[in-house]
Amino acid sequence: MHVLQSKNVSAPEGYSSAVWLVLFFIVISLSIVVNTVYVASLLCKRNLTGIHFILGFFFLVNIVDYGLLMFEFYLDPATQFPYSQGSCAVYQVFLQGCTVLRSCTLVLLVYQAYISSFNPAQASHLNNTVLLFFLLLIIQVILAIPSLLYSRLIVYPDSTQYCVMDLSSLPALTGSQAGKEHAANALFFLIYKSVLAYWLPLTLVLYPIIRMAKMVNTLADNQFTITITIAVTISFLVFHLPLAVNGPCKRTCHHHQHPY
Repeated sequence: MHVLQSKNVSAPEGYSSAVWLVLFFIVISLSIVVNTVYVASLLCKRNLTGIHFILGFFFLVNIVDYGLLMFEFYLDPATQFPYSQGSCAVYQVFLQGCTVLRSCTLVLLVYQAYISSFNPAQASHLNNTVLLFFLLLIIQVILAIPSLLYSRLIVYPDSTQYCVMDLSSLPALTGSQAGKEHAANALFFLIYKSVLAYWLPLTLVLYPIIRMAKMVNTLADNQFTITITIAVTISFLVFHLPLAVNGPCKRTCHHHQHPY
């Protein structure tokens, strides 16, 4: 634990928080209902494909993300993190890893749809999809190591505590000058919240999405897998662009003022 001398946390605006809470609740509820109906319809089919499996997993990742959002609303940025160091580590693993896992799942979905569009027989085989999922989980475990090692409970003199990512020990190990510890935190959030979460997936899916756009409403799209994949990808890129641009800067600038 680290004890800070002072804190600067602004009180939340009640009405603004209530409006955002209602909007998030409506969007999340609609998303859960629509995705639940879609997954239920898939389970009623006997000819499940790798694309259907990935879409179902994508929905589960979104459920975890919604749970994190509700957890943050429950705690409130201006209140303390009332749990142990172990709980802080688990929370940071989910908080940092869920974003990367969602992006990796999107890339897997796009390439599965792209390969299946040229080789329809590949769409009915789940073996390759399962192997790719195991590879995805291994990558996720590796990327979760920094969250486990550098999650900290920051304690203030009034006994309030906050769960943050603190990589300030890295500059000391590398011999960096004092005052450079924030660069490690900035680099961490830049990689996890921007590069891995958005820009790298955008680079990887751009070419196959352009190629598949020409196959919409053709025989290759007889089960609308290409249409659904393109729709999911576009919605992901549009809605996560503001987070990719502003998210790393916001978290870095408020590292000592914001608990998350």
